[in-house]
Amino acid sequence: MGGHARGEIAAEVAVNTMTQRFQQEARVTLRKPRDFLESAIHSAHRAIVAFADQHDMLECPRTTIVGCVVQNGKAWWAHSGDSRLYCIRDGHIAAATADHSRVQQLMDAGIITEAQAAVHPERNKIYNCLGGVLPPSVTHSDDWVLKVGDTLLLSTDGFWGPLNANSIASKLQREDMLTLVPKLMEEAERKAGPDSDNLSVIGLTWERQEEEEPALPSVTVTGPMEGFTTSSMNSTQQSAPFKDDISDEEIQRAILEIQEAIKKAAVEAERQSKADADAEVEVVTEAEAVTEVEAVTEAEAVTEVEAVTEAEVPESAAASEQPEGVSDAEDENVEDGS
Repeated sequence: MGGHARGEIAAEVAVNTMTQRFQQEARVTLRKPRDFLESAIHSAHRAIVAFADQHDMLECPRTTIVGCVVQNGKAWWAHSGDSRLYCIRDGHIAAATADHSRVQQLMDAGIITEAQAAVHPERNKIYNCLGGVLPPSVTHSDDWVLKVGDTLLLSTDGFWGPLNANSIASKLQREDMLTLVPKLMEEAERKAGPDSDNLSVIGLTWERQEEEEPALPSVTVTGPMEGFTTSSMNSTQQSAPFKDDISDEEIQRAILEIQEAIKKAAVEAERQSKADADAEVEVVTEAEAVTEVEAVTEAEAVTEVEAVTEAEVPESAAASEQPEGVSDAEDENVEDGS
């Protein structure tokens, strides 16, 4: 969350905690997806608070969150803060989360319109998050029956803020999600300019389901901004017994992973900076070399012109000394006769 220190740490702890909880509880499917989302989000909040306490942080880092479970042809989602979910069907927003924000309250009360909310001075004020003084309030959807072609988009405000939701829905009718989403991220970053925030988005389009086959272990790797990487694994193998809370040992392990990720990100950033600087020096050196070659070529050309001109001058002078109409042969005859 903007305005609070180390928000990227809060987000990473939240993602790791949600992933671990899913690995522990999911046995092909979750028994109660709604309960899982509620419990896992609160576990993430407690893990963030524990991280701040163990590191004697003056302020607890904070993050918003939105999560979705898809199974058996249905979707359940939950959120805290202003991270959003859109369910897009037939080119329209069929369902969406409502932000836990000041401007959303004003819109709900009919005081401002959606267009006014987009430029409202308090548009970035939210009243619900993970890592805050109070435990998060989690808002849930009903179970949503998916139809072929439905697209679910989960994103941070850095993505949805600069973009019009209806425009996104309309564009999805003309382009597939894998092609469109990278373009939308570039558009969001360009429109936000120097105020661009964290751009994170997850998209899923529900396709026609074939006959059920035994699920195979799968691995999903995502690459968030600033070099952080989150991995999640789903398997039909027997999971560890479910635990209501993440242990101190697991939290500490997650913290170490995050710190290591930060170090790697810093090293990579330094390496990239050095590579960029080296590339700039090479470009300058190459430009200087080209300039020097051009200067040498120009000097050679001038010398050659001078040499040619100098060679032509004596011939012209010799020709001017001879009497008009008298050839070399006639000169020789005159000399012989004398």
